[in-house]
Amino acid sequence: MSKSKFLTLAVAALFLLNTATLAFLFFKKPPPPPLQREGPKEVVIERLHFDARQVAGYEKLIAQHRQAIESVQQEMGNARKALFEQLQGDDFSQKDSLLSVIGQLQQQIEDAHFQHFAEVKKLC
Repeated sequence: MSKSKFLTLAVAALFLLNTATLAFLFFKKPPPPPLQREGPKEVVIERLHFDARQVAGYEKLIAQHRQAIESVQQEMGNARKALFEQLQGDDFSQKDSLLSVIGQLQQQIEDAHFQHFAEVKKLC
């Protein structure tokens, strides 16, 4: 085997080996590590040292709060969609009223958060 033929085969083999290694690394990415961060529910329960009765009450408050927030967020999403649909035309006459509606809905969300934390405080 001549020296040039040997070097050509060696380069080709190394090229194939590098390509295979890169393909393996690209297609076989390891899964991301699981998040070890505690959720806000667990943090509140731990820091406030809730007993079983308080935990049950807190879970009810969370369910009520989520339900209240989801309905307002749905309305806000609809208002935002209507606002940005104004961009399709040249008539922006509804812009100010839609912005006002969005602001009022955001105020309702903030008030719901405040009321939720006031209820959590009562559990303590």
